[in-house]
Amino acid sequence: MKESREVYRQRVRMPEVQVAGLSEAELQSALAYEVEPFSGIPSALAEIKYARVDDADRTVRVFDVVVRRRAGRGKSIPGAAKKTAIALSTLACIAIAADFAFASARLGSLKADVAARAPLDARVRSVSSEASRIRAESEALRSGRRDFERVQKKAGVLRSAYSTLMETIASSCGGRMVAKGFSSDAPFAAEMNASAVSVQACGEVMAELARASERTGWKVIPGRIGASGRGSTANFTCRFEFDAAKAEAADGD
Repeated sequence: MKESREVYRQRVRMPEVQVAGLSEAELQSALAYEVEPFSGIPSALAEIKYARVDDADRTVRVFDVVVRRRAGRGKSIPGAAKKTAIALSTLACIAIAADFAFASARLGSLKADVAARAPLDARVRSVSSEASRIRAESEALRSGRRDFERVQKKAGVLRSAYSTLMETIASSCGGRMVAKGFSSDAPFAAEMNASAVSVQACGEVMAELARASERTGWKVIPGRIGASGRGSTANFTCRFEFDAAKAEAADGD
């Protein structure tokens, strides 16, 4: 940063390895060389004042540098100063080359590590994918098993309910009716088409079925009654509906 026409300030960071062991004169020459591109003052004509600045990075030294042009500008650079400047420049080039060589070696090592890890990373991804697939299949199997168990349970309740219904019909009709057919439009619902010896007998049979079925979970819904047109016999229909939810809850208990 330019302070006046002839005075400049600059903060300089130099590698510790580059400045360690330098004398006061050598350090001033090195700082003059570092700020020369910014101040425009040749290092041989620069008057340097500096202050050390604390920095958390112990691999570098930080200086606040004030540089001004010496009186008697244009004089030739003393031979010792030339040698010091050349030595410092050489040292700086060596340090830069060493840093570059180290960085290149480190980069090559990192690239080799990445290349070596690539097959392992691919294998890890493959194993992870396979584990996810196995977990998904296991969950699907467990879900299928639960569904199968529910179906089995429902089928057991259904078989037991219809077996009970058939026994109730057989024991309640007293020989007064003949079942002509059954139809079903739902798992726990059925409709019976039957005939009895008379219209009155049709009503009595359905009433008896209702009383007997009430204890088994079946509900009897009386249907149509009509004369068959053949003597005194009559036809009737009735619907049976079973409380499946109550039966499944009782079975689960």
